[in-house]
Amino acid sequence: MKTKFTDLAREIFLAALILLILIGSSLPSSAETIRFARSQIESIDRTNMTLTIKRPAPQEPVTLFITSRTRLFKNGEPATSSELEAGDAIHGSAHRSADGKIDGVRIYTRKAKN
Repeated sequence: MKTKFTDLAREIFLAALILLILIGSSLPSSAETIRFARSQIESIDRTNMTLTIKRPAPQEPVTLFITSRTRLFKNGEPATSSELEAGDAIHGSAHRSADGKIDGVRIYTRKAKN
């Protein structure tokens, strides 16, 4: 009986170890989460799927890549990149990878107040 219990415990341990390895490999490696607020879309490049974001001084503008994993919202509703406009207020989060590329994660926009 003890042998069956030991074998079962070993199998459970190995399954848990494999699961942890798989979960760890799916996480972005060396990614830095960036949050931005009180910003504005300066320009949109729909060919390269990027947004240049003007941030409050003294911060420099930043270019975000819109990927298939980026979630866009405008006025609280899901949106597409074609609905975004230069001048829209923007806030959200992005990931900077080890190579320096900044991919948008969740981007919220609304028409800027005039």
